Amino acid sequence: MKTSTVISTKRLQIERSKSVILGTVVASAIVISMAIVTTKFLWDLGRHYSAVNGQKEIARDTLRRNLDNAQQLKGKFAQFDDAGDGITSQTVLDALPSKYDYPALVTSIDAIAKRSGVTVDSVTGEDLGDSALTSETNPQAVAMPVTVSVKGAYGDLAKFVQNLHRSIRPFTIKHLEIRGTDQVITADILLETHYQPAINLEVVKEEIGT
Repeated sequence: MKTSTVISTKRLQIERSKSVILGTVVASAIVISMAIVTTKFLWDLGRHYSAVNGQKEIARDTLRRNLDNAQQLKGKFAQFDDAGDGITSQTVLDALPSKYDYPALVTSIDAIAKRSGVTVDSVTGEDLGDSALTSETNPQAVAMPVTVSVKGAYGDLAKFVQNLHRSIRPFTIKHLEIRGTDQVITADILLETHYQPAINLEVVKEEIGT
């Protein structure tokens, strides 16, 4: 009887020890798993913040360069106004407008014609003011073709062509057709000028991955 009792007690102790060991192993496994998950989370979080900080530094440096360039550009434009030679910063801006202003183009051609002593019979072109681009991230010059029919003496027509070339707003003569008499000549001229949409400085959001 005593021997059986001792054996039963030892078995009970062994079973309890096994339970304790199993519980310890399970608890250790859980702790290790949580440690691994936590470590990976902290590692990924660190990489993410590192990437965010890197992009912030790039944005900061870009902003500083843009501010410096803006100040330099402002200074260069001020030089036109201070030169006193009749060319102002607004004159430079008028050379390549930022809007597809067709009425202003027609007015400019009419003024050149009057200054040259010729008469404008017609100005033909497309007024795309409502559909033309107004701004772009990377703007490029956009062609504005227009056909002008003028008449006058030969010398005045020659002066009109010269004044087109001397205009603040550049004009390129793509085609020229002349007809008429010695006294009155009619010239049909296909002209091309340009405008450039304003640069788009819209701030955009960018998702940064790890």
